[in-house]
Amino acid sequence: MPRLVPYQPPLPGQPIERDRARHEEKLAEAIREQLPSVVGQTPVLTAPGGRQVVVGVKMLQLPQFRRRRDVRAHPGPGVGTGPGKPGDVVAQVPKTDAGDLAGDADGSTIEILIDMDTLQDLVFDDLKLPRLTPTATGRMEEDAPRWTSRRDRGPAQRLDRTATMRAHLRRQVMSPSGPVPLSSLDLKYRSWRTRERPITQAVVGLIRDISGSMDREKVYLTHSLSWWVVSWLRRQYREVALDFWVHHTQAWRVDEPTFFAHRSGGGTVAAAAYEALLESWEHEFPASAYNRYVLHFTDGDDASPDAAFRALESASANFQLWGLAELRPPEAGGLGMRASRLSTALRALPSPPVRVASMASRDDVYETLHTLLGEGAEERGESARARLD
Repeated sequence: MPRLVPYQPPLPGQPIERDRARHEEKLAEAIREQLPSVVGQTPVLTAPGGRQVVVGVKMLQLPQFRRRRDVRAHPGPGVGTGPGKPGDVVAQVPKTDAGDLAGDADGSTIEILIDMDTLQDLVFDDLKLPRLTPTATGRMEEDAPRWTSRRDRGPAQRLDRTATMRAHLRRQVMSPSGPVPLSSLDLKYRSWRTRERPITQAVVGLIRDISGSMDREKVYLTHSLSWWVVSWLRRQYREVALDFWVHHTQAWRVDEPTFFAHRSGGGTVAAAAYEALLESWEHEFPASAYNRYVLHFTDGDDASPDAAFRALESASANFQLWGLAELRPPEAGGLGMRASRLSTALRALPSPPVRVASMASRDDVYETLHTLLGEGAEERGESARARLD
């Protein structure tokens, strides 16, 4: 089972450890390249805790020396003697009818078993809740100990040699009789300090469109993306509240199992969900005490996008993020995604902490997750909006 740790140059005399670390680094890079095609698949989402999942990675083709069969029968550039010169092509691998290299379909990939924790580490590498700030809750928590203190007594294992030599040099400079020997007065030992800090509270609302236009594949994409979001939040943040909502032309709060399993039909009115959530959060999760985030999963075929705009126009400044994950099929002719009426309306908010991401297939789940919650997502979101426009 690979550890997939960052590559660290080994000490001299450790060639095996060096090669092993290099192999693990290359393996992690190969797995990261395959994440977009792995993240949205059913076996990954249904794997229980501690279970291993299969990731296919391309094999590294090592260079090989080959001897020419018969120089007289096959004249041409050679190596070492003859008319050849540096840079001449000696031989090429023949291509198949499909245009692929011969043998590429046979053994070109290998299946790697990795556990879910390792896979999640790779997927969640650069995710974070944006604009997360301390909130005035009146509650305090003890911060983790930090080794920033020095004391005159302590166990020998915590002796700080640098601080000890500084104390000795300081005593020599201040001594009127010249150099003084090192003594117990100079010894400094590392120690820690703990401090209390305000708890940073956050609430994340997940809104799911259950209207009739949400077909089976769109429902699957919604489940896949929201499953990764919930898994990341529970793993990364202790003080986070999850609030689940579903809507068609009306909206209501549900528990987590119902959020993932509920089916319905009818039209789509996002404003109903926005208004219900805003009214509920005004009393339960006020902006003065919580960092507030909302992620809405919908196909964007909204009957009243102007009503959604009006619902958020005055309240958008009280949210750290309002994310819209659109389930949009590509336009005919391969012209890319077409912007929905809902996303067009939300992008016009006067003070919008809005991020819009579009999904057309299961391979887009990974990129959508990082567009909504990844570091540097503001720049990616702007480029995505430019493509939509």
